[in-house]
Amino acid sequence: MRKFEITPGRCVWEFTVRIGLRPTAGVTDEQVRALRERVDEALDDHVNGRYRLPDYAQIHVRADFDATDTHTDVTVRPEAVPGERSDQRTWLVNESGRVLAGQITRYAGFVHDFGLSADSAPPDTRR
Repeated sequence: MRKFEITPGRCVWEFTVRIGLRPTAGVTDEQVRALRERVDEALDDHVNGRYRLPDYAQIHVRADFDATDTHTDVTVRPEAVPGERSDQRTWLVNESGRVLAGQITRYAGFVHDFGLSADSAPPDTRR
């Protein structure tokens, strides 16, 4: 967690979650690369710059998939069978970035998932 003052009196708290992706048999390097891109896009689209802390500091969440000292390891599995869903410890290779970003916000310590479930849209609270 780091705090940046982007202009006098205007701050951003950046929460970095270091995640080791562990693909299982049947998951290609290309699928893992695409999953990483979907996660980064979803964090930017649905979390970063949209929420503020009580002191009005902006929240920014970042996933670091290249760190050697990870906070957690996540198993990446092939496409789901009907009814199967991703959770914090197991991600399905075809899961939406939005759902996976919701899992990452939990690792950053946010109990609220910022509306990142598959069935809801987050409010736009940009200021």
